[in-house]
Amino acid sequence: MICERQKEYKKIAGELKRRIVVGEFRPDEKLPTERGLAGLLDVSRVTIRSALQELEKDNLIRRRQGAGTFVSNSSDAGTGLDRNSICLIFRNVRQISISEDPYVSMLLDGLNRASGRLGFRLSIMPVDSKDSFLDCIRRHPGMAPSSKGIILGSDNNFPESFEWLTDRGYSVVAIGPPPAAGSASHSYVDIDNKAGGRMAAEHLLSLGRKKIMFFSGAGNESSGRDRLNGISTAFSDRGLRFDESYVKFLVPWSEDDGYRTTLEALKSKPDLDAIIIHGDVATLGVLRALREKGRRIPEDVSVVIYDDFPWMRKISSPALTMVHQPFDEMSESAAEMLMEGINSLNPAVRIKILQSSLIIRESCGARLSASPVSAVKNKRSTGK
Repeated sequence: MICERQKEYKKIAGELKRRIVVGEFRPDEKLPTERGLAGLLDVSRVTIRSALQELEKDNLIRRRQGAGTFVSNSSDAGTGLDRNSICLIFRNVRQISISEDPYVSMLLDGLNRASGRLGFRLSIMPVDSKDSFLDCIRRHPGMAPSSKGIILGSDNNFPESFEWLTDRGYSVVAIGPPPAAGSASHSYVDIDNKAGGRMAAEHLLSLGRKKIMFFSGAGNESSGRDRLNGISTAFSDRGLRFDESYVKFLVPWSEDDGYRTTLEALKSKPDLDAIIIHGDVATLGVLRALREKGRRIPEDVSVVIYDDFPWMRKISSPALTMVHQPFDEMSESAAEMLMEGINSLNPAVRIKILQSSLIIRESCGARLSASPVSAVKNKRSTGK
């Protein structure tokens, strides 16, 4: 008889747990009384009381004396995941401390702002640059995040990592677009890279520059492809054709690689009169090569780079024109999307595309004494 009673209350506990998981009973929602639940599930109050004790042990519900029983909001039902916490997972591509990485610092700025408004706790999980998130977890299972919300930065094996996380009850938003094959089912925040490339090229063309070299990242990076598409569009708008022999791929993305690639570009395309650079670190090598070959900036070659990190503003002379990318807004938006999804009965796939702006400085001829910084906002619609 005792065994049968145990089976019954455990069965009812399982049914109540299922209703919490699917959202019939939401976090912080007050449950019906024991009498109400007994009538709803057609069992005795004794069975309901035992089932509720089971759920309380699992931290799925909490009792408030004189107020009733409520669904817990401190953990995700049945998974032990903290619903009020977000973990940022990213590859440590630069192999430097987190405090020195300008990209991660900007992401954390946005997350800290969102945390102050939305009240979630924040943790971070850097992954070695050669690994994917799953490589790390397979070697160290205990490192699996306890946060319900995951912001997934660049990853060497995005589709499998995303699937692994979602299968285990995590809510995931990516920074930057996932592979095209899976983008329809993945939430992400990105920047309109095509519009940014178009904006940079339009400005250079307006200065009379037509032999524009584009230093891209790896050929399989969607951001590089989109920026190249934007550059080509700017040429087409003026009835010109962009010569893709003026594209160089910088892999790895280092100062030495920027230096070497620039020397090769000057040799193969001695008429180049402008360079758009995909990112920050390689820029130091690009500038060194231009100086070494006697190419003046901006008199001989105009330069536009991506990202507008503060450290580049401090060390570069002349001051560089930059495509500013709002990484802090990306992470803040990702956090907002996560918290909305976690608290929604039917979370939908969401995609948010942010806009960049062009900060015109000395490397494109701006006189800082007359106008310290002028920004050309990209006002085109993202269409998403």
